[in-house]
Amino acid sequence: MQQPIAKVILAIALEREFDYLVCPGMRIETGTRVLIDFRGRKTIGIVIGLASRSNIPRIKPIIASLDEKPLLSAAHIRFAQRLSALYPYPLAEFLFMMLPHSLKRSRTTTALSLNPAAPSCDQETVFTWGGAFEKRFSLWKEKMRLATADGSAMVIFPQRSYLEAAEKIIRREFPGAITMHSYQTDRMIFSQWQASRSRSIIVGTRVSIFYYPEDLRLLVVEEENSPHYFQEEKPYYHLPEVARILARSVRANLIVSSDYPSLATYALMRKKEIIVSGTPPDEPKITILGSSEHKKRGLINPLIAEILRVSLRAAQKTVVLLNKKGFARIIACTACSHTITCPRCSVFLHLDLDALTGTCPYCAGRQTLPKRCPRCKTGYLKGIGIGIERLRTILEREFPGVAIATWDARNAQSQIIVATSKILSDAGAPKMFDNGILLDIDAAMARPEYEATFDAFLYIRKLARLFGRAFYVWTRNPTHYLFSTINEGWETFYEHEFSLRSQLKLPPQAHIAKIILRGSLENKLCNAAQDLYNKLVAHRLCVYGPFKGQPYKIRGSFRYSLIVKMARAEAESIIIKQELYRLRSGRLHYAFIIK
Repeated sequence: MQQPIAKVILAIALEREFDYLVCPGMRIETGTRVLIDFRGRKTIGIVIGLASRSNIPRIKPIIASLDEKPLLSAAHIRFAQRLSALYPYPLAEFLFMMLPHSLKRSRTTTALSLNPAAPSCDQETVFTWGGAFEKRFSLWKEKMRLATADGSAMVIFPQRSYLEAAEKIIRREFPGAITMHSYQTDRMIFSQWQASRSRSIIVGTRVSIFYYPEDLRLLVVEEENSPHYFQEEKPYYHLPEVARILARSVRANLIVSSDYPSLATYALMRKKEIIVSGTPPDEPKITILGSSEHKKRGLINPLIAEILRVSLRAAQKTVVLLNKKGFARIIACTACSHTITCPRCSVFLHLDLDALTGTCPYCAGRQTLPKRCPRCKTGYLKGIGIGIERLRTILEREFPGVAIATWDARNAQSQIIVATSKILSDAGAPKMFDNGILLDIDAAMARPEYEATFDAFLYIRKLARLFGRAFYVWTRNPTHYLFSTINEGWETFYEHEFSLRSQLKLPPQAHIAKIILRGSLENKLCNAAQDLYNKLVAHRLCVYGPFKGQPYKIRGSFRYSLIVKMARAEAESIIIKQELYRLRSGRLHYAFIIK
């Protein structure tokens, strides 16, 4: 009797499968982990299919089967195949992500097995909105209860801090909820993975979506418009898109939930292709303070100082927002103007006054600062620009005797609180404070990205929810369409933004791919970026670039990027994927992001 052939994939950067012989008496099924000999080394592989014959003349036998029953189902493999078709990474990259790290070693399993999939049902996608998480949760918690009657439910959050705050609310209704996030130890993730294989509720961050149970009935993506859903390490992906693919693959109901929809969700709402539940948040009153009202003189100008005095006289709590850490943004010599930069990144070090060190905002590297300039040896070093630490000292000088604290050090007696965007990591109730003043929205809007204005709108609206009396936004550009529509209702801004993107053929009207190339050899990287551009243009793709990264160098690697406007995302993604594989080198790395 002819022995079957197992089609095995390995955790290597090759888009191919390998044939191995199934020994007599060995139970091998699709989705089973096996121990095999690959180039003289024992390696873990995953069986993705069985065949009766092979074109390879001499086939090595499988050394051992590591699982009594398969750990991955046909649905897992289909899901990984769809991701691999969209993103330029091998099938194995995504399949191995579906296993806890402990199972990527030759650990055998006996009691572990897949559970029967939930009964097939008509898959639906719902957008649920409301002002605060607790309100949105109240709208879909009954669907979670129904899902866990014969299956599992999963809720995904953009950040661990948000997860930890929301988890307390969820556990009031579902005390047995299982938490999964990338900060847990390998042992903890394996334990949670075991516990969540059937009839479970999983709450987690991005990583948890790949640990979904076979009987998944409901998938919830909370705060679906968050920029934190972009995976910033290989493999790069956008979680809401991955969630849609997963929901279709396993026929699970999908709920995308947030205070305001993403533009992709709004496009579906316009075409009535998505079910909508809940109501939009109450329209906040936002006061725009611009150069037309008062000439800016320092960060705390007379107008802002007067707003703070009025709130102090009324015994009101005010939050002053500046999304810049540290004391100063640049460290420069008073004599020769030499600036201190990070040796690994092409950025200025930020001044940490308490420790008298310079800190890189990208690699977090620290340098003890010399007393005099390292170049001219005569001038002293001085902090230029304002971070949140300097803002606090400015306020303390302006308002002596007033209780001023940072967000982390605040207490019940704090009258003025200085904070960064970290304030939004809390899933707390709205109107936590009386007044808010946002000082640096112009910096957020100056990002060289088409999404900058939309992200700024969401940022302002999310912040406005926290203040019960007044919210002020300082800008040097008060005539910008964001500020002229900010108080006219959310839909006015969305329609304006949607119209602009339609004219320019930007997402969600079309797909855009961003290719980021990284390497330690600058000239070689530049040549590779230009070569890739030429090859993509030869395929008649609409390509822009190559552009130097902003910043150009991070953690010792230089960066170039190319932008591709995609008319046929899946077909053009395959072309890009093929060219990136040809580019593969030990000294060059790439990221590929589709929006």
